[in-house]
Amino acid sequence: MDREYRYWAWLSEGEHSVDAAREIIRTWQDPRGLEKEESHTPDGWRTTWTYQDVRDQHKRGHLLPITAEVAEQRTRS
Repeated sequence: MDREYRYWAWLSEGEHSVDAAREIIRTWQDPRGLEKEESHTPDGWRTTWTYQDVRDQHKRGHLLPITAEVAEQRTRS
């Protein structure tokens, strides 16, 4: 079963460009309908809680929806 990812750039407050992203995040729903996430690191995609923490205001900043193509460009090694 292929995952249907949604991609996000985590930006600091006041930033509006993906070029200023602190992290690139991808989210999806697992077969039970639970939301999962990973952030891109130098070692590849790793499970994180950044998306949820920003949504719940445990971390500052905001999430900018981005396309898969933009995510790919931003995560190329």
